[in-house]
Order: sequence, then structure tokens, then C-alpha cells
Amino acid sequence: MPRAFVSHSSADDSFVAEMKSFLLAAGFDDVFNDVSAIEPDELFWPRIEQGIADSDTFVVVITAASNSSVWVSREVALARRLGKRVIPVRREDCPLPAIFSDRDVIDFRPRTRAERSFDIARIGKYAPAQLIGREEETQCLNEAWQKTLRLEGGRPHILTFVALGGEGKTSLVAKWAAELAGQDWPGCDAAFAWSFYSQGTRDQVAASSDLFLKEALNFFAKDEKDKKFAASSAGAFEKGQRLARLVGQRRSLLILDGLEPLQYAPTAPTPGELKDQGIAALLKGLAAASHGLCVVTTRYSLPDLRAFWQTTAREEKLLRLSRDAGVHLLKTLGVRGTAKECATLVEDVKGHALTLTLLGGFLKRAFHGDIRQRDRVKFEKADEEMDGGHAFRVLDAYVNWLEPRGFRAWLRRLFSESERKTQIRGRRFVAVLRLMGLFDRPADAGCLAALRRETIPGLTEPLAGLADDDWEFCLSGLEAAKLLTVNRDATGALASLDAHPLLREYFAAQLRKQQLDVWRVAHRHLYEHLCANTKDKDKPTNQDLDPLYYALVHGCEAGMQESCVDLYAARIVGKQRVFDTKKIEADLFGAGIMFEERWGRPSRSISERGQSWLLNETAFNLRLLGKLLESLEPMRAGANLAVKR
Repeated sequence: MPRAFVSHSSADDSFVAEMKSFLLAAGFDDVFNDVSAIEPDELFWPRIEQGIADSDTFVVVITAASNSSVWVSREVALARRLGKRVIPVRREDCPLPAIFSDRDVIDFRPRTRAERSFDIARIGKYAPAQLIGREEETQCLNEAWQKTLRLEGGRPHILTFVALGGEGKTSLVAKWAAELAGQDWPGCDAAFAWSFYSQGTRDQVAASSDLFLKEALNFFAKDEKDKKFAASSAGAFEKGQRLARLVGQRRSLLILDGLEPLQYAPTAPTPGELKDQGIAALLKGLAAASHGLCVVTTRYSLPDLRAFWQTTAREEKLLRLSRDAGVHLLKTLGVRGTAKECATLVEDVKGHALTLTLLGGFLKRAFHGDIRQRDRVKFEKADEEMDGGHAFRVLDAYVNWLEPRGFRAWLRRLFSESERKTQIRGRRFVAVLRLMGLFDRPADAGCLAALRRETIPGLTEPLAGLADDDWEFCLSGLEAAKLLTVNRDATGALASLDAHPLLREYFAAQLRKQQLDVWRVAHRHLYEHLCANTKDKDKPTNQDLDPLYYALVHGCEAGMQESCVDLYAARIVGKQRVFDTKKIEADLFGAGIMFEERWGRPSRSISERGQSWLLNETAFNLRLLGKLLESLEPMRAGANLAVKR
């Protein structure tokens, strides 16, 4: 049982309660201080000696009063003589005793405490009301944070949770962070959370750390010099290094959720490696030196940190929910059935958290929670090798319930006004969900308005002419069903709609497979909207160009590859070439969208002239980055095309 002894001057008794709360949050089970631990009739010094001897850690409160206290000096001397771990805590702007000049000092000065800052809004909205079945993982997070507060040697600086989509990575860290916030962030100087899902999940998209680095550097900045650096044209590598130093100087908590868009896919030659130099520099810097903790969630392991796996960069596999936890989750969602029926269902879906959440919500809404209706979902057809296969089967059942077809549905609609309204509402719900399949990122309000502005047969008809209150009712219903997340700005206006990546992938696959023409028309609308509403700048940043990179994605999905080459050449590469590593990398990602085989074969929908230009441009950029071997493939393909012409 870890014990701490608090040494302080009697003039600082009022601070002892706050100090005790901090130590308990740091994982100490017992805290000794002479205010509460010594009875009035006890002999003072023998009891002090015993308290120090029984403690694992000796904490000394540094104030002007304690610096001149003989008793405090005597207690420190005894602790050192007994070989106790001594942690100084600075409470006032007083001189630091020379004996602590070479030690890490915890800063509890009121001025410093007032400067604490916290921003976890980007993941806080994903914190569930109750987190079920993740006790071990929560304890792992708690222990890592407690070790951070105790400044333990050999503790993790980075804690990464790796799991397939839908296992509950975001819910876990969001709930844990929310609980720390509810405790007023014990011992934490700053906390910042970021979700990279907003970058998009397709491998080809030019995801980058630019916006994250700018926001994070501003958040952790100590002065105006740091803020100017955040807005400067410095490279991502330099910004990542600077951010690592700023984060690591304090007991900071940094949460990076959904890092996989910035990693190479498992099928790439370098699976899991970070594409982004800024994030690589940040994580390697934190692994090497940090007073804080960085929590990462991702679908892929991080080989960039392999050298630190056994020391400061711990990696944990987030496994399926246990049978008992899965049954508890179903019951919490309102599913009614025997323990055996619930347990069987949990095992049938391999304890997949998202599948159970979707299925529980579906049974509750459609069949009053009756588990006997579980056969509406054909799990035997689920592809167990596919990420989210079981969740996709639940979504099949959801769509069939929301949008019934056939003679019976027509008959009910014919004779029942309420049934007719219900089915109209259901078709609206499905239409919104299908729109999410067009995006691999949150759908911003501008893109949604562009899709709703013109009726796209087979897709947006149920939303045509929809009044604002009906639109809001539709969004609130989908959010209540946990199928959609509605993001709003400070005024309450719609900023974007988001959904779990697996849900977006499901509706994308359905629309592409069943209504290819509709899929292409919708993407053409998005391509034209992004091109028309993105202003050209003399020296655009990657953030400025993000809409055009997304336009390339939508244009290629619309079958407009030739137009995409023109867009890429005229507005992304531009007339004035910028020899900036980050810009060149982003341009390569943009070019990759138009290739059928990586750097070897551009889309055959592009003219030979366009293919030739794209191959030469790609080869040139690869050489600029020093990737000489990779540049051979487009050079060879370009030469073969020239001979053919």
C-alpha cells in the first residue's frame, strides 16, 4: 500500500487538504501529515520518525515558512538518511533551497495553478454516460497518470491503445478524460485532446498534422514567441519538436485520437509507419523526455516508436468486450431477454462494442427491446475478416426497418396516416445516413447544403424542400439513436455531421454497389461545390488547400479524373512551385488519389497526355523528397507511355 509523508510548516496547514487530495489522486493509499495523523497527547517526534520510516515517498512543501523551519529541515534530513524518495512541492514564489536545485519540483504556486488550461471538447462529446466493460483499460490509464503525478522513473510517457474500428477506443479515453475533468484535473497543468478522424479515413487523402500542430502550439504556448512560431511557415518536423518540448515541460495530458489517417495502411510497404513528419517528431520527442502523458488511439500499431516499446512508449491491445460486459451493455440499452439469450448474442458478434450498441438501439426502438427479434439481423452472412462486418449487418436491419418496402408496407401506408408519416420520417433518416457515406470525414454544413440544394434522384428526394424544423427533428432523432453526431458552432448553427467511420464505410459501400450512377452524381455536386467555394491564394498553406484535396477525392469518385488532373495542375501545384517538404508531400498524396497502382499506373480515365504529365510530376516530387527508388516507377511508366505515343 503506497504511503506518502507530507512535511510542511504549521503556517501552511490550510494547504495540507489540497496536497492530500493531489497525493490520493496520484495513487497513494495513505497520506501522513501532523495535522490529522498525530493525536494531541502523542509524543511528537517519535510519531514523526515512525511516519517517515513507514512512508514510500516523502513530500516537502516549499514556502518561505518551511524554508526557515527547523522541524522541516530535520524531517528532510531524516528522510534522506533513510533513503526515501523526496519530492519537493513549491507553494510560494520563494527561493528554492539548494538541496532541491537538481530535482524535479512540482509547481503548486497559485499563479501557476491559475494558468492551467484544458480543452478536451473535440473528444468530450464522445464520452458515454456509462462506460461498460473497460475496467482493466481504465485502471491502466489511471496507473499511467498516477505514475506521471509521482514522477516515477520508467513510467510510460506515451500510452497507445490499438484496436480495430468499433471496439470503443474513443469512448474509453473520452470517458476517462471526462472523469478527470469532473475531479478538477488533479495534479494536471494542461490537457488537450485532438481527433484526427476529421482528416478523413481514406488512405489517399492528404491528411496532415498542420492544423493540429498550429492549434496545439497555440494552446501550450508559454509566450508570444511560441504563438508566432505556431503561425509561422516552419516545417512540420520543427513544429513537432517544439510541441514535444512544450508539452513535456509540464504535467500535461495530450490525447491523440484516431491517428490512423496519418499512418500507412497494413497493405503498404511500410505498414503502420507515420506518414507525417510532425507527428513522428512529436511522439519521438515525448517518448525521449516528458513530465506528462500522451494517450494515443489508433487501428494500427506504431512501429516508429518500436525503440521505446519496452520503456516509455507502452502499447496496449484493446480487446473485445467480455461476455458479462456485453450482456450488461445490452441490458443497459433496454434489451429484454434471458441471460443465456443475451450471452449467446454477445458471442455471436464476438463482443464487438459498436455492433452491440447499434443492435441494442435497434431492438429497443423497433421491437421494444425484444431479443427474440435478433433474427432480423443475419449475422451468419457477416464477413468475420472484414473490419465491422457484424456492425454492417445491424445497419442492414436498421435500414430495412426505417425504409420498409413491399406490398405490406404499401398497404399500411395507404390506410394509416400515422404509418405514412412514420415511413416518410424513416426515409428521411436513411437519406441523411446515406449522405454520410459520401464522406470519409465529418460532413461540413456547406457540403450538406450543396447536396440538399438540388434533388438527386435516388438519394436526396426525401430531403427535398424539407423545412428547417423537420431537418432538425431528423438530425436529433438520428443523434438520439447514436447513429449520428451533430456538431454546432458557438451560435448553435450546424457546423458538421459526423458518424462512426464504420457507419460511413457501410453506407458508402451500399451506395456505390447498388446505385453507382447516384454515387457519381452526388460526388460531382461535391466536387463542383468545393472547387467553386475555395479561394485561391498566393501562398496557400496545406490547410488552405484541404478543400481542393477533398475535391480530388470527390471528383475521382464521380469519374471526373481528367478534370481532377486539370484542378491539380492549375490550383494545387500552381504556376509558382514551392519547394517545401510538407507541401510536396501533400501534393504527392493528392496525386496518389488519381493513381490505380501506386506511382505506376494513373487512372485509365485520364488522357495519355494527362497521364504523362502526372507521372512526370510525381517522379519529380519523389526525387525532391530523396525517394529515388520510388521515383523510378513513375519515370519508367512515363517513358513507356512516351514510346507508345
